[in-house]
Amino acid sequence: MSQRMAQVKGIDTVVDQFRPSRSNPVARRAIRKYYAQQPVTGTSTFENLSFQVEQTDPKNVINEIRMVFPLELKAYTVAENGDPVPIEMHTNSWKRSNNIAVAQNAPFSAFRNLEVAINGKIYSQQFQRYGKTLGQCFQSYSEMSFQNDESLKPIANNFMGRGGDFTRHIMYDEDGDATGNFVHITDFKVEPSSFSLLENNSGFIARARRFQDGLTSDGETWRGEISSLFHSSIFNAEARRQGNDQIPYVSDLYVNCVFETNPDILDKKFSVDSIANLQGYQRTVPQNLFEFLTPMTAAFPHEQRVPPTHSYPWYFALKWTGQPYLSIEWVTYSQSLLSPMYKLRGLRYQHEETLPFQVQYEHAPEDRNWVSTSIRRQLLAVPNLIYVWVEPTLATVRNSFCWGGMFRTLDLRNFRCRVNGSVDIIQDPSEEILFKWYKRNTSNVFEFPTWCKNKVICFSPSEVGLKDWLENQASVSTIDISLETSY
Repeated sequence: MSQRMAQVKGIDTVVDQFRPSRSNPVARRAIRKYYAQQPVTGTSTFENLSFQVEQTDPKNVINEIRMVFPLELKAYTVAENGDPVPIEMHTNSWKRSNNIAVAQNAPFSAFRNLEVAINGKIYSQQFQRYGKTLGQCFQSYSEMSFQNDESLKPIANNFMGRGGDFTRHIMYDEDGDATGNFVHITDFKVEPSSFSLLENNSGFIARARRFQDGLTSDGETWRGEISSLFHSSIFNAEARRQGNDQIPYVSDLYVNCVFETNPDILDKKFSVDSIANLQGYQRTVPQNLFEFLTPMTAAFPHEQRVPPTHSYPWYFALKWTGQPYLSIEWVTYSQSLLSPMYKLRGLRYQHEETLPFQVQYEHAPEDRNWVSTSIRRQLLAVPNLIYVWVEPTLATVRNSFCWGGMFRTLDLRNFRCRVNGSVDIIQDPSEEILFKWYKRNTSNVFEFPTWCKNKVICFSPSEVGLKDWLENQASVSTIDISLETSY
C-alpha cells in the first residue's frame, strides 16, 4: 500500500515586501554666490551695496536667497585722559560690554532704503519706518534671527559684582615656616539684580552664544558673518502662515541697499569731538546691525546702583573682511513640471503717522503723564491687518545709541477705532483682549507680560466686525483711531 503527500501553500505564506519607488523626479540643485558690485573688502565703507543676478534658463527656480555680510567688529571705551581703550566682549570679562549679539533683524535693520527689481518690476522698502515693528509681530525663520522675548533686555551675563578690598594671608608649611605663597581673599559686592531671572531674554541669549564663538582669544575682536534669509518684495522670510516657497521665472534680479548713516540727534548735539574724529569711529551702522547693553537698557526697576560707564561700549569700529554677497539656491525642474504662469503672494504697506507731540517723562510709574493723540486717514481698499504703535520720532531718539539697537514702544491705553463715521466699533478693550488679537493675527513668541512691555496693537477687519468692510475689498473708507500714550 502506498501513500502520497501533497504540500499546499497556505494563504498566509505570502508576505508583502517593500518596493521602493519615486513619484517625483529628482531635481538638480545648485548654490551660487553673487558678490556686491562695490569693492569694500578691508574698508569701513557703509554707503550702498548693489547686486546683479542674471540667468537665462527658464527651468531654474529660486528655492532660497540669502544675504551674507562678512564683518569684523571691535568695541571701545574711553579712558579718563580721553584715549580710546579696546574693551573685551567675552562673557568672562568684568565688563558690561559682553552683552552683545547680532540684531534679530540684521542686516536689513541697517538699511535706510532697499530696492529690489525683478524682471524690470521695482519694489521699494524703507525698513527704518516700520521694519522693526513687523519684525516683532512676525518671527523670522532664518537660522539666527531668534526674536527678543521675556525681558526684551540685551543681557547674556547679568552679573553685576564689584571687586572690593582684599586681604593677603601667608601660607605656612607643617613646621610653621612661611612657604612664600599667599592667599588673597577679596570682598565682592554683588548687586541684587545679578540673580534676577526677570532680566532673562532667551532669544537674545541664543544669538549671543553664537556671537561668542566668533571672538578672538583676547575677546576684543569679533569676526563672523551676518547671514539672513532675504526678506523683501516677494521674498518672504517671516512666518505669516502664507508665503512663496519658490520663485520661478526670475531672469533678472537687481538689489540696491542704502545704509542708514545719519547720526541721531543726540550724537549731533552732544558728540565728543575728540572721540568722533578717531579712526574707525562708528555708532550709527553698528547699532543697526548689533544689539548691545547700555546704561539705558540695563536700568532695572527700584534699583539704586550707578554702574560705571567705562564698562559699556562708547563706540565701535566695523569693517568688511570680505565682499558681501547674495547666496541663491537654484532648483532645475523639468519644463513639463512648470506651469506657464504663477501667482505669487506680495505685501504692500501704507504707513501713516500723526503729527509729532511731546510726552513728559516721570521716573515714578504712578506719576506718568498720559497724552491723547488721534489719526484719521482715508483708505482706498480695506486692509488685511492694521498695526498701531507709538515710538519716538526719527528727529529725536528713535535710533539713538543709548537704545543699543533695541526696539522700544510707548505704553498705550483707551484705544478706540471708528470706521466710516460709525460709532466706536472698538471702544477701550482690555489689555487681555488686545493681546488675544495680537496673537491671533501675528506669529511671535511673546507672552502677555512681555507684550505689555512693548505694545503693538494688531487687528484685522474681523475684529471690527462690519459686513460692508471686509478684507481686500476695493472700496474707499475712512478710519479714525485715538488712544492715550505714555512712557
